[in-house]
Amino acid sequence: MHAKYQGGIIGFSRNYSAYYRWSTTRHRRAQYVEAALQVADMVFEPAQIQGSEASVQNDTEALCSFTNPFEIDTGLDELY
Repeated sequence: MHAKYQGGIIGFSRNYSAYYRWSTTRHRRAQYVEAALQVADMVFEPAQIQGSEASVQNDTEALCSFTNPFEIDTGLDELY
C-alpha cells in the first residue's frame, strides 16, 4: 500500500515493522496534534472559517478604498 501525498507512507512501507508502528500509532499522533491545536486556540469550525473569510474580504475592500499616500498626483499643488 502506498500513499501518494506528502507525509504518506512511501519509503518506509517496505519495512514491515516501521509500517506496523506507523499504522498502530497514527491515531495517537492525531490526538496530540488536535490537543496542540486546541491549546493554541487554532481549532476552527466550518462556520468560523466562513465568518473569517467574510471579515478578510471586508478588510481587503476597506484597505483598497484608502488613498495611497505614495501615489504621485501631478494635478495637486498643495500637500495634505
